Amino acid sequence: MTFPRRWAAGLVPALLLLVSCTSSGQPAPGPPSGEEVSPRMTEGASPPPSATVRPALVLTADLGERPASWRHVAFIPYGSAASRPGVEMPPVHTSVPLVPRSFAIGPDGTLWILDTVKARVAHFTMGGRYLGSVAGLVMDRLDPRPRDVAFWRGRLVVLDEFDLAASIRQAREDRLGPDVAVRDASGRAVGLLYVYPSRGGGFGLADGYTTLALLGSGPHGVGRILPGDTARFQTAPGLPVGDATWLGVGGYRRQAFRMVATDGDRRIVQPIRLRMRVAGPHPHDVPAVFSEHYEAAAGGAGFLWIQGSPARTADAEAYGGGRWFLRFPTDGSPLAWERLPDPPVPDDYQVRHLAVDAAGDVFLMASLRSGVAIYER
Repeated sequence: MTFPRRWAAGLVPALLLLVSCTSSGQPAPGPPSGEEVSPRMTEGASPPPSATVRPALVLTADLGERPASWRHVAFIPYGSAASRPGVEMPPVHTSVPLVPRSFAIGPDGTLWILDTVKARVAHFTMGGRYLGSVAGLVMDRLDPRPRDVAFWRGRLVVLDEFDLAASIRQAREDRLGPDVAVRDASGRAVGLLYVYPSRGGGFGLADGYTTLALLGSGPHGVGRILPGDTARFQTAPGLPVGDATWLGVGGYRRQAFRMVATDGDRRIVQPIRLRMRVAGPHPHDVPAVFSEHYEAAAGGAGFLWIQGSPARTADAEAYGGGRWFLRFPTDGSPLAWERLPDPPVPDDYQVRHLAVDAAGDVFLMASLRSGVAIYER
């Protein structure tokens, strides 16, 4: 399957399942507007002891399904000019294409692209017109390297990593400030997979401790990041999706995970199982391996980018794999599960595929052969 510059209109509609994560079924309030830390997010806080566990929801990753139609917003070609993102293709300096690694939507609705090849965060209008850049990224083996980007309290923040350990750099006018290490209350270095936009301090997705002797242990999941001389990571119930509702993801396995909604003293656990189905004269399920990426949350829902591939070599060679988008609601609105197009070039270097704006709309960044495309759902 190719990845066209514009997705064709009128394709198979998204699979919509009316699933609520709250026991009351009432809509959750709007996104938080203040900067105060919730009492449930204090250091050492733990989820409520009891939880309502719902029957497992099974989502089918159908390799015969056509991609859903998202609205094309912008196409920004690669190039040497300042107005164009940089790209490096194998085999000269890299074994995989070095494409823009992440992106964010600013508070004013403009587009920011983490352009590591040109060591900057490039700034564009949502239509793709170049507005300038923030310099100061470092791309060598001796310094932390950029991984993700977000806005905290209206300020651009870049997530760096070095030997898995996370650090944060905040923009100062047109240049990034120094790296600030991210540690938990014990003082140990923490790895982060993502940073998330916030009207308050900031949030990140932890991947445990980074020292060799402690790999596999430490905080895993979403937490609040409190900047300072050292950025402190505090475990949280998830990302805020309402005034009193938090949504987290956990329990990862090859074909299953859990969405956990916390609202006051209530905790609703929704197990989700994934299965892969292949088309043909005799459609059937095949063993598969999936990776779930919790990339954004807003307006009563969490957004996941999910990649799957058949587990057996023969099946993978015969059928290939695919990507899917999951919108998981907490307010009684429809769940969305839909296929995304496969990229025309390997995009393993790209960390973030989904981002949200201040209104809660979700966007997709796709790395194409000749440039970057932005789509809105």
